Amino acid sequence: RCGVIATSESPKSIAESIIQLKNMQEDERAQLGKNGKKYYHENMSLRVGVEKFNQIFQRVALKMK
Repeated sequence: RCGVIATSESPKSIAESIIQLKNMQEDERAQLGKNGKKYYHENMSLRVGVEKFNQIFQRVALKMK
């Protein structure tokens, strides 16, 4: 788990999510942060994005041969 979910452009949903975070223990919030950072580095970082594009380009290049 990396955080809480709120519906975009819904002040009520965003407020509820903020309250949910506020009511968590500090160690729970810290764990969410660690989990989010790990997820980012494994799935969304520049390195991962470049590798995904590289794989796509390799597949396209193979199809063009």
